[in-house]
Amino acid sequence: DPVTLHNQALINLQEDATSAFKKLRFLLATPPFPPETFGNLLLLHCKYGYNDAAADILANNSDLAKTFLDEELHEYLKAVIMMTTSSEEAYRKLENIAMKHADFLRKRTKDMSDANESGDIEKIKLILKEFKEKLGQFVPVV
Repeated sequence: DPVTLHNQALINLQEDATSAFKKLRFLLATPPFPPETFGNLLLLHCKYGYNDAAADILANNSDLAKTFLDEELHEYLKAVIMMTTSSEEAYRKLENIAMKHADFLRKRTKDMSDANESGDIEKIKLILKEFKEKLGQFVPVV
């Protein structure tokens, strides 16, 4: 089952990264696979310093990138991959991503304050959920 194989690859990554990469690559080669597979494979390659391999995977699977990567993740991956060839440009791209996230977080903080003043509990919950999600995306960029 593809979901189990995907999850096993992620769970056993610390003990056997090579096997985890093989499992994720196998899933990509034999659809259907969980939608997170492509992004996870790229992120893990970058995490472990295999930026060239991530670049190759991204270049050879542009159709998967369009389908399975949102714009922010795609930009982040391209910036991280670029670190080995053009660190200045990569830092500039990461800084731009960080500024977008910071702007969003500032706006949601203001929205939270406004909702708090009006006593709109449901809106506060929604804003807090969005804030936490975006903060989780922001931390790796910083």
